[in-house]
Amino acid sequence: MSLPKPLIPPADTPPNPFDGVVSIIIPTFNCAATLPRSIRSLQAQTYRNIEIIVSDDASTDDTCALVTQFDVRYVRSATNRGAAVARNNGAKIARGEIYLFAEADGYYDDDYVEKIIRYLHLPGVAAGINVGRRVWTDRDNVLVRHQNDLLQAAADRVRAGKRGTGGWAFPKGVFWAVNGYDPECRIGQDVDLVRRVVEAVGRTVLGGESVLYHKDPDTLRTYMKRAHRGAYFSGRFREKWHGGAGLVKKLAYTAKFAALAAWPLYVIPALGVHPIFWLPFAAVPAYLLFEDLTTWDGWRLTWRRGDVATALATPVLLYLRRLAIGVGRLRSFFA
Repeated sequence: MSLPKPLIPPADTPPNPFDGVVSIIIPTFNCAATLPRSIRSLQAQTYRNIEIIVSDDASTDDTCALVTQFDVRYVRSATNRGAAVARNNGAKIARGEIYLFAEADGYYDDDYVEKIIRYLHLPGVAAGINVGRRVWTDRDNVLVRHQNDLLQAAADRVRAGKRGTGGWAFPKGVFWAVNGYDPECRIGQDVDLVRRVVEAVGRTVLGGESVLYHKDPDTLRTYMKRAHRGAYFSGRFREKWHGGAGLVKKLAYTAKFAALAAWPLYVIPALGVHPIFWLPFAAVPAYLLFEDLTTWDGWRLTWRRGDVATALATPVLLYLRRLAIGVGRLRSFFA
């Protein structure tokens, strides 16, 4: 099941006349290093009628003391139960008629709130989303540039109506009509919520372009660790939306993973037996680049920027990510 594509209103569509309170809910767990910048960026929004709620998922760092320095509301869980529960806990004390779920490890352009609620009043609309995301880091390496090109390609496809997306802003009634976030989903919570909203209430709408600068991986270790973790904890999400993985599916995935994982070994017969064996060696990066059109578009953006190093590194980065995902999935099969 693919992501739902958002409604893209014409440029002359009148904006939302809503001027009530928007509750911005920030779930957090041990994000004391990044939370202050997140809060400050939200306090600087052009849409002024907001309340900020920090929902602490039992952090063990300085989060509790840190939030006292800001004009925010604070709720804390007794035990660590995951971001979905933290988001729901924040929503339970929210006073606004619109909920916007923000990130503790990201900061926002100052028109983010104004744009994401811009078209929530349109008929049949139940959720809002902006396009625009960049990696928040001081590093400038091929991994960061690769990810930024993919993020730009994804945004371009959403704007063109060719790609679905999640949602971060919801009218209060819509959010509770589907009982909020699923606390059993450790990964894909936002996509799961939007799919349920679209099925039960209405579609998402593209508010505009406003950037979230997010602490995405900027080292190879964190890049692979995140991919592995996401695959390992995606069982609940996959069970809900793709059906359980029976024996046949598990065997088919294992065979596919083994064929991809063996990529470096394909060079051996190509060098020592016959040049025709270069075909399977070339087939793996071709498959990884063409598997998702967003990936292909991102790679084209990289070449157009003239970034040869990142363009050449892209198939390797995709391969390493697929290795991490594959190991995570296989672990989840037998957990």
